[in-house]
Amino acid sequence: MNCIVRISAAVCGALLLAGCFKLDGPASEQNGICFEAGSPLLMDDATKGTAVIDGTSFSSGAQLNVIGWHLNSFITFGTTTPVTLGSSSHWSYSPLIGWLWGNSETDYYDFLAVYPYKANRTFTKSGGAQTTASFSYDAQTEQTDLMAAGTRRLKSEGDATVAFQFSHQLSAIRVVVHNDLGRALTLKSLYYKKLIVGGTLQLVIGSSGFATSWDNLNRNTTNQLFGNTNISQSLAVDASYTCPASVQGQDWWDMMIPQSLAPQSNDPQLMLSYSYVDENQVTQNINDLPVSLKTILDGNSSAITSWEAGKKYTYHIYIRMGGIYVNVITTQWDPVSAETPGLQI
Repeated sequence: MNCIVRISAAVCGALLLAGCFKLDGPASEQNGICFEAGSPLLMDDATKGTAVIDGTSFSSGAQLNVIGWHLNSFITFGTTTPVTLGSSSHWSYSPLIGWLWGNSETDYYDFLAVYPYKANRTFTKSGGAQTTASFSYDAQTEQTDLMAAGTRRLKSEGDATVAFQFSHQLSAIRVVVHNDLGRALTLKSLYYKKLIVGGTLQLVIGSSGFATSWDNLNRNTTNQLFGNTNISQSLAVDASYTCPASVQGQDWWDMMIPQSLAPQSNDPQLMLSYSYVDENQVTQNINDLPVSLKTILDGNSSAITSWEAGKKYTYHIYIRMGGIYVNVITTQWDPVSAETPGLQI
């Protein structure tokens, strides 16, 4: 899903509660650059899966990293505090910065934004014609629904409204285990192996538009990843178990870096352990049953060989006598067809 945030030049004053005002000094004839209104919903931070960002409004307290590039220098919004949405539905940051257009008609501002805010994000300029931001992400420790946006404002466009369109940079994964054995079973564990868990996200804005890419990818080939290694959940006939489990009625997901599921080596796997009592009253233990992710089919009987940014993948595992059956349902993040009120500059 692309969550659309609108950015516009606002006349700052008593109507805006974000602390906007006329600036003293060189910017005194310019409007202060202010942020107002919002885009996608804020989610709660977590270590075992997370709720994805859906909807059209930030919650109070949401925080962004926003940087600009103008006249050979960076503008970092929120150098004292992050760009934060207050209870009055207005964004604020410190110190306040004003518009300062140059004399050349080719002058421009570049803006890059990242949600959620993180203090150690780094921003660099490359190639002279592009503005870039790059930072690392560790899915094992962060588990946030990472979003990014970028736009270039030309002098000819002045201070009119500018569209700032956020997009999801991760894949959302969850697994639903179904008991099709015809008898009760105990689900013991469910986790992944050999996934890419870390990498560097690069944001680029230039004359051709905004783009993102992942590099410096790190595959963990030794640890038990995500899921739950100590479920111990009894499942009656036809019952099911979802991992990550729902929290307060809301679906939660494991947030993954987009990646190939069919690399040249170290194929990612889903590991499943369960037990049941057979017809002879003998307990059967199936431990660490490996399921190659690249072999799992979607509803059209096509193999899912990669996880893509901005998509949700729900894996359905059916435990049956003699083995398991798996398929996956792939959906886009809730599409939003209409523009929402957004960040005001």
